[in-house]
Amino acid sequence: MPAGRSWIVTDGDTRRWEIKTAREGEVYHRPLDGNGAARGGWRPGLPPISDVKVLPESLREVLDLFAAREPDDDSC
Repeated sequence: MPAGRSWIVTDGDTRRWEIKTAREGEVYHRPLDGNGAARGGWRPGLPPISDVKVLPESLREVLDLFAAREPDDDSC
């Protein structure tokens, strides 16, 4: 399981996901059932974000930071 802060997001209807940030700036998600229990393992990236209608403001700020990050020049 990735370490870091997590958020629960919903599509505003029935689907919910847990999103978690990892230490190295990676983001993972996993689907949740109606009771909040995980319905599978962690997957890299975000859930189908176009489906997410309710996004906590604190998560929005984190995602903006990840989007603004430029790739490291040392990685070549």
